[in-house]
Amino acid sequence: YSIAAGGFHTVIAKGNTYTAAWGLNNYTQSTVPPPTAGVPMAYVAAGWYHSIAVRPSGTFQSWGKAHEGQTGGSFSVTVRTISAGWYHNVAIANDDTVRCWGLNSSGQSTVPPALVNPLAVSAGGAHTVVLLGPPPPDTDGDGVFDAQDNCPTAYNPGQTDCNNDGIGDACD
Repeated sequence: YSIAAGGFHTVIAKGNTYTAAWGLNNYTQSTVPPPTAGVPMAYVAAGWYHSIAVRPSGTFQSWGKAHEGQTGGSFSVTVRTISAGWYHNVAIANDDTVRCWGLNSSGQSTVPPALVNPLAVSAGGAHTVVLLGPPPPDTDGDGVFDAQDNCPTAYNPGQTDCNNDGIGDACD
């Protein structure tokens, strides 16, 4: 089950079986649209006048008032989690990037650079919060995480690899 309270409405996803919404419906925020109606949804989020339902696959559908782009955000990636603010949304994509869209009058939809290991997100009225986990290891301290470093045991921030063998020159 997932339930979310918006500005003047509520939306629910019940056990991946259906999605329902009720309350004020002046911007269709309480009218679950096709193809969302009758499709299993994993969880939901609700903004001031908009709603979002996320499928188990991570794709999502949004509806309601769209004057600030808050019901847009059809990305080519799927999301792990999503949160709706008054007129903006924030999500963690399956590629571990943070995505924001909608109103940006207070910087709430501007994603700071170099967010590493996002664990959770929350969209407030005019702000966004991202909880970060510990950064991945960087054994040689060169600013390149070991998983992407072509020579994780030797300091080589430029990742030079003159012979293109995938092993940094510092380790050749």
